[in-house]
Order: sequence, then structure tokens, then C-alpha cells
Amino acid sequence: MKTILKLISEDIEQAFEDAGYRREFGRVTLSNRPDLCEYQCNGAMAAAKEYHKAPAMIAQDVLRRRKRAVNSASSPWSIRDF
Repeated sequence: MKTILKLISEDIEQAFEDAGYRREFGRVTLSNRPDLCEYQCNGAMAAAKEYHKAPAMIAQDVLRRRKRAVNSASSPWSIRDF
């Protein structure tokens, strides 16, 4: 049985790959700040160095791909989850 952390990671990894970035950047971990959120992905920060783009631009690319996946029903998550 997959954990929720693994399911989220797989989903975000796919969004990074769909957006044209390396899949590894989509790894999700338990939050360093549990007072703010339960999980986090710092892939946009790491990818910014490799792709020479602003982290916010990378995050926007990934989010756009993520929303398309949700709208096409290829994901188990609802757009309301994000």
C-alpha cells in the first residue's frame, strides 16, 4: 500500500516531468514547518539553478501542468485540493 506522501510525490513528479523538468525535482517531503503545511516540495528552487529560470516561473509551469492533469481526470486529486 502506498502512503499519502508517496502518492503526492508521484503526482508532483509527473507534473514536473510534464512541464519539461527532471522528474526528481518533484519529490515531496514532510514539511520543515508543520505550522504552515504538512508536505512540501522544494523542486522549483533546485530546478532554478539547473534551468536558469526563476523558481516562481518553474512553479507556475508545474502548476499549469498539474491543473491540466486534474482537468483531464488523469489524477486522483481534485483541483480543490490545491
